Amino acid sequence: AAVNEENRQEGLPEVEMGIGVHTGQVVVGNIGSPERMKYGVVGSHVSLTSRIQSYTIGGQILISEPTRKEVRSILRVGKQMEIKAKGFEQPIPSARSEALAGHTSSLCRRQKMRSFPCLRRSRSAIPWSKGTI
Repeated sequence: AAVNEENRQEGLPEVEMGIGVHTGQVVVGNIGSPERMKYGVVGSHVSLTSRIQSYTIGGQILISEPTRKEVRSILRVGKQMEIKAKGFEQPIPSARSEALAGHTSSLCRRQKMRSFPCLRRSRSAIPWSKGTI
């Protein structure tokens, strides 16, 4: 929000981003030789996440079908689509994330998400907006 405020004052365009989310196993850790090591994440699921994200527009969150199945009890999805991702033979079923459903705090306790700021209990859905991303 502060960056966009500065941009508005200077007559520059606002910064917007879209988010792509996919679920799958990856290799994560220090990669390389001791002389040239970096912490990284590799695997086809990383590539697919990047491809999904490339279809987003500012403020939009697209999730893959495996992710939708994992979070279906706490996430309300909107328009579903198929993404033709480079390097993948079959179209990738994806959906637009619209809102978090209520009662997420018990899920956070079950999943032991201590480092993730879990949401308070709510009977209504929490819609995404540009201000919440």
